Amino acid sequence: MKTRVISALAMLPLLLIVYFGGYVLIAACFVISFLALREFYMAFQNAVRKNAGDRRTAGVAHIGIGVGTDGDCALGVDQGIGVGAGKDCTLGVDQGIGVGAGKDSALGVDQGIGIETGRAPGAGAPVVRPFVGVGYFSVALLYGLSFLFEFWTKGAGAQTSFSTAMLAVPAVTGVIAVFLSLLALFPMRGRGLSDAFVTIAGVFYVVFFLFHLALLAWGNLGESMWVQGFKHPAWLVFLTAYGSDMFAYFTGVLIGRHKLCPKISPKKTVEGGIGGILGSTLFCAAFGYFALPEHLWVCIVIGVLGGAVSQLGDLAASVIKRQLGIKDYGKLIPGHGGILDRFDSVLFTAPLVYYCWLLATWMLPTK
Repeated sequence: MKTRVISALAMLPLLLIVYFGGYVLIAACFVISFLALREFYMAFQNAVRKNAGDRRTAGVAHIGIGVGTDGDCALGVDQGIGVGAGKDCTLGVDQGIGVGAGKDSALGVDQGIGIETGRAPGAGAPVVRPFVGVGYFSVALLYGLSFLFEFWTKGAGAQTSFSTAMLAVPAVTGVIAVFLSLLALFPMRGRGLSDAFVTIAGVFYVVFFLFHLALLAWGNLGESMWVQGFKHPAWLVFLTAYGSDMFAYFTGVLIGRHKLCPKISPKKTVEGGIGGILGSTLFCAAFGYFALPEHLWVCIVIGVLGGAVSQLGDLAASVIKRQLGIKDYGKLIPGHGGILDRFDSVLFTAPLVYYCWLLATWMLPTK
């Protein structure tokens, strides 16, 4: 409970950012994209290095000693000592030493020593190292192109044309990010496909998903402060994400009995998941009733869908962290990890709200 309160207080400045909306919210999305992308890349770097270090092997040693008086020894002693290091050895070296007194000796001693050493990734071998520069360049390019599109479409006509044009920006940025990530592999020394794939995954998962929140802010530029402050659809992104999280937590604590995904998140329950959807729906319905009555049913639909999608975002982040063997992406927010730990649900609800709202404005234009 204490952790929840601290993390909630740490997110209070976000309310002011959403209230002001416009360029303030766009700038916040830009900064958060950099911070969250850095946490994503560092999580892969540190986790892979740590896991590789845990698999490091000291070697495999087999020692055999045989003592006898001859081929027909009356007494034979065989001793074997084996030290195993694991199955992940990437390099094996076998060394053997044999010493004998001869076949005709009254006493023959045969000694054999075999040492097999292994070096796993982490003992000098490459680890996953995303092309951080490509990721940062993609963030700058995405928002830079967006501003160019804004000025290009300014005064050109309807809001719909601007929204359609803005959808082309992530596509262009994504193609360039993939191209640069693969181009960076050309030296073929110390880098692998995993570096490029993690780089691209970070751009799409962190940067592009969060960019939909900035698109909502761009869509309301030029509106009055009342519209930007209280009637802004960006509120739905956070109402679905944090409303679902809050209700899911308290419902799970009070009546949770059936585990939802025990291998991914042991504390989540089916009852909590249902409570999260209900909480998200209630928050969005209240917002629609008081702030956007002309879009009340749109807000309710977003609340239902967002409550489910928000929890999927949380579970997706948990899967990534479990695969990496880490608890949190960062330590920026006391008691609740980093920026990405608090925005894992927002990354999923932002695209949902944006496309639902875009569809609603196309199909149900306001008078």
